[in-house]
Amino acid sequence: MNDTVRFDELAAQRIGLRIPDDARGRFIGILREHAKRRGYSALEDYRDFLAGKQAAEEWEELARTFTSGETFFFRDHGQFDLMRLRLLPELIEQHRSDKTLRLWSAGCASGEEAYSLAMLVDMLLPERGDWNILILGTDIDPAAVAKSQRGRYGRWSFRMVPPEIQQRYFHLEDNGWILDERIRRMVTFRVSNLVGEPFPDSASELHDMDMILCRNVFIYFDPAAVSAVAAKFAATLREGGYLLTAHTELIGHPVRELESRLFAEGVVYQRRTQLSAPTPFPHPSPPPQAEEGVEAPSLAR
Repeated sequence: MNDTVRFDELAAQRIGLRIPDDARGRFIGILREHAKRRGYSALEDYRDFLAGKQAAEEWEELARTFTSGETFFFRDHGQFDLMRLRLLPELIEQHRSDKTLRLWSAGCASGEEAYSLAMLVDMLLPERGDWNILILGTDIDPAAVAKSQRGRYGRWSFRMVPPEIQQRYFHLEDNGWILDERIRRMVTFRVSNLVGEPFPDSASELHDMDMILCRNVFIYFDPAAVSAVAAKFAATLREGGYLLTAHTELIGHPVRELESRLFAEGVVYQRRTQLSAPTPFPHPSPPPQAEEGVEAPSLAR
């Protein structure tokens, strides 16, 4: 078995990473650089190190090297309009009595997606003082999580954001845009390895989610990791909760607990309420309304 295959298997096992054929040369080159930095002259010794429990930080480094942290606010206007006009108002209405809302941006990179969720909640539920709202952002890269927590962004993060939303939630300071602290406080960020970390888990708040966003993450995963993580997401959703991915990421990876719902803006996966008798969803009814007197700005430019 050659070095590339052995590292492929280990990367898939530890962080779910799939190495495309056209990236194998770069993959081995980066491994050699990391091995040298760690003081290993032989790749086999470096592989033994990576196989151990003490290599968690090294895997975080490798994940950052092989994946793109490219993101921006309200990325994919179709999906965010679907959340703004239908899914979030529906969830808010369902929780009028218990006043809880639990949202998770998994693989959040530098935080734009998680903060976009927070802004939508602020638009739709401005009077929420008696609500218990969790918006969680997780990523395998500690540097990305640290950047998320700072809430400071450059112009490139706003390339699809209407000016009125940018002006409403950010202020310019030293050539950077600073997110309103009120919105920053709505989101909790932490490091998480979706493949290696067990969830649902009550100790880490990873349970009973109303909505999970995991977009442009599965494209980096090998097929077994996609299926395993999707199944964990399903178990982490409450009944009736939603999983949103990029448009084709779960094709070929059916999860029994999830039912597909097709909207004009794309496919959404919903946790079944009765596994024994799945039924087709009826024609969508008019979306629930936001708080009376509150109009959430359009995300279209």
